Amino acid sequence: PRNFSESHQRQWSMQEIVSVGIGTTGCKSTSNYLECIKADTGVPLVQSPYFWQSKNSIVPRAVYVDLDQEWDPVGLPEPNAYFLSPTGAGGNWAKGHYTEGAELVDSVLDYIRQLTENTDRLQGFHLHHDLSSGTGGGMGTLLLSKILEEFPDKIMFTSSMFGSKADESNLGPFFHYNNVLTMHQLIENATLSMMLDTSVAWDMARRKARTEHVAPVAVDQMVTHMQALATTSLRYPSQSNLNPDLRKLATNMVPFPRLHFLMTSVAPLPLQLPPGLTTQDPMEQNGRLTSLIQQVYSMKHSLLLSGYHGCYMAAFHQWRGCKQFTYSEVLDSTKYWETGVEEHMRVPWIADITQTELYPTFKFIDNTTNNKDEKEMDMCLAMLANTTAIQNTWTTMLTGFHAAFRRKAGLHYWVGEGMDEMEFTEAESNLTDLNTEYYGLASGARAYDDDEIWLEPDCSVVWSEDQHNSTPYAFQHFVKYLYCMFRFRHRTVVTGTNDMPGLVQSVPQELLQIIVAYFWVASVPLGHFYHAFEAPAPPPEKHYFPSVELVLQKEARAA
Repeated sequence: PRNFSESHQRQWSMQEIVSVGIGTTGCKSTSNYLECIKADTGVPLVQSPYFWQSKNSIVPRAVYVDLDQEWDPVGLPEPNAYFLSPTGAGGNWAKGHYTEGAELVDSVLDYIRQLTENTDRLQGFHLHHDLSSGTGGGMGTLLLSKILEEFPDKIMFTSSMFGSKADESNLGPFFHYNNVLTMHQLIENATLSMMLDTSVAWDMARRKARTEHVAPVAVDQMVTHMQALATTSLRYPSQSNLNPDLRKLATNMVPFPRLHFLMTSVAPLPLQLPPGLTTQDPMEQNGRLTSLIQQVYSMKHSLLLSGYHGCYMAAFHQWRGCKQFTYSEVLDSTKYWETGVEEHMRVPWIADITQTELYPTFKFIDNTTNNKDEKEMDMCLAMLANTTAIQNTWTTMLTGFHAAFRRKAGLHYWVGEGMDEMEFTEAESNLTDLNTEYYGLASGARAYDDDEIWLEPDCSVVWSEDQHNSTPYAFQHFVKYLYCMFRFRHRTVVTGTNDMPGLVQSVPQELLQIIVAYFWVASVPLGHFYHAFEAPAPPPEKHYFPSVELVLQKEARAA
């Protein structure tokens, strides 16, 4: 073996990544992301996977495409990397995928080939785009499929931004069409997809700043920092060499090829507040590690629209800073929290779903100030997770899509660009199947074979007469199975409650009749319907379970 110095070892093991920004949002996200990692790089810039040495300087290995010409490429180091179109997509997915985008895609591919020729060990492509736009969704998926045809053995990593609420940005009345059509392509062509809900980002910023008026620059910077923190392992060498490239990250985070959509969560939130305003709660230094772990698993710190945690299939913890703690202390805190809390939040067929690594302090340039001050976060935790909680995102997309598509509202704009209605039906069916797979993993026993998911309630535990020494797990799985199936079939999000009358009112009447019939046949106390929506726990010695008649009387009075 040869004796390499540390810097030569890092350069020898480096694998290049080509960044692609599609659409106004994608170009802005790519530019901000590259500027952020430029300030936070842990190795010399020329050894970073996102940069390369040109004739005069070190420039990003990136390409920018914008059909609508709404992004201002001021200060772009390589003017030839920016591609425009004389006509825009106008928020129409078909224009970006079939007409306007198809005319420009060959020129973009030629420039991408030039970038790949200057690489020694190309590991993949990092695509920044917006699902809801015509350029980011339509042309983004077209370019993704073209790149996959030319580089079939490379990793396709996407930072997919979308809006779950139309009032947060100018998305148009039929943006759910674009969301579902784009998701149909991402399911088949992407290897890893980091989902970023901009509507949730605005809600998080308003909640932390305690005001409705938050600067858009601060929100954009927060989303960029969350992306940079979640991809730290791609830029920093670590002690255990965890996930140093896209291929190993995909291997550890994606158990099934179709379930490759990741959630991003950071604690504390990297939002720069105005001077004099702080929301950081005082907490003791010894308990701060566990507190940050609890925060990243809270939905209030993730860029997903979800009302519950779901089941985790993989989680990658990336600690930044932690100067006052050792690596063993960080691992011990993570294991202590997993032992006590995470048991009911993970799939049972993976032995260890979590990975933990320690990295240096996160440094960045604050764009919210005029002076562009250099700052750093003392201590933070970023998590990339593959969780079934993302199924609420698909439910929201399908609900908005179905409401417009069944009335054929606005469909003539897409059909006029060469699309067929069958493409909409196929896209809806594909996303519905993906939603079913996530529901299958989140409820009952799991089985996965030949790309099929079976929903099977766990009936291995039979209810015994000794109620004090057993827990009705079989009944809990049965109720949750029916509950999830009705939510999916009716495409509605029914939120549960711990209040018995409120819970009965929130459940559809058909499901309530099935559950009441199950009580009558199986002679199971109706009170366990109430406990089925709580965390599994043995019932206490004395319980008062209301009868079927009492529940129906309460329901009648409420009606």
